[in-house]
Amino acid sequence: MTGGRPVLLSAPGHSARPPASFPAVELNAGTQLWRCHRADRGPWWFSSDGSGRFDLPAPDGTCYLADDPVVAFVEVVSHGSVDGLTVSPAFCAQRRVRRLALPGMARMADASDGKARGFGVTREIHDIADYSLPQAWAGASHAAAFDGVRYLATNHQPTSAGPSWEGHGAQGPGSWALFGRTGLRGRWRRGRAERIDSALLDRLKAEVGIIFVDPPTVASARIVQPPS
Repeated sequence: MTGGRPVLLSAPGHSARPPASFPAVELNAGTQLWRCHRADRGPWWFSSDGSGRFDLPAPDGTCYLADDPVVAFVEVVSHGSVDGLTVSPAFCAQRRVRRLALPGMARMADASDGKARGFGVTREIHDIADYSLPQAWAGASHAAAFDGVRYLATNHQPTSAGPSWEGHGAQGPGSWALFGRTGLRGRWRRGRAERIDSALLDRLKAEVGIIFVDPPTVASARIVQPPS
């Protein structure tokens, strides 16, 4: 991140919207993308509670997808890890990954394109901890008739290039914030739920450096009495 206040196209107080010439990517109906979600919930969930980087406010929402299952997992791992690298097996057991097919064509504002810089969109949009600016920019993109945002999976910083890097250029695989009405799309095709299996765990270890550790139990803790 650069110093000072980030310069984003739709910073609060600005009325600018992404123009028609803003870099865009069109995804065809049937495009295969990955999603990681809780095992007891449906995959097509559009969030509007502000917990996601590009959440739209209700009655609209945002569904987060990725080019690769590793990226899809890493995008949600912050909810189960303090440092983003140490994850409990219980967290994995409660999650599933799915390959989902887009039900229709989507025109996405491409914030990962280097040309976006010329429109005032800096790299902060991908990794700034304060989500208010990316969310404001998502709102402006939605108002400009974009169907979502393509952004960089900055948490997926590989320790070694793996299969997920193939075909995605130097920046690697990306993430997609798809806009829609808030809530669950129960009638959309759900794909097939896959467990976080050993093959994916191996990739997460090798490519991202994630460590899977069981949290300590009370029984295993050594209690030391303070000095009198």
